[in-house]
Amino acid sequence: AAYRSVIQAYNLTHIDFDIEGAAAAHKASIDRRWDAVRLLQVEAAAAGRELHVRVTLPVLPTGLTPDGVYVLQSAKQRGVRLDVVN
Repeated sequence: AAYRSVIQAYNLTHIDFDIEGAAAAHKASIDRRWDAVRLLQVEAAAAGRELHVRVTLPVLPTGLTPDGVYVLQSAKQRGVRLDVVN
């Protein structure tokens, strides 16, 4: 409901999440976030709009951290369409 209210108040078509630090390791909140975002994407599509999602994740010189990989896996499992991964 909080995401929806901000999206509606500002008529947003793009949202961006910076999921780093302790937030990247909290799997329950990551799963809840993507459940909510998926619902918002479905609602936008039903209204003839798109909701574009960008996400910034933690990385090491060797690539994504395991927590960052989980964030992407969770989004994919829930059917969230990510437009940009940074």
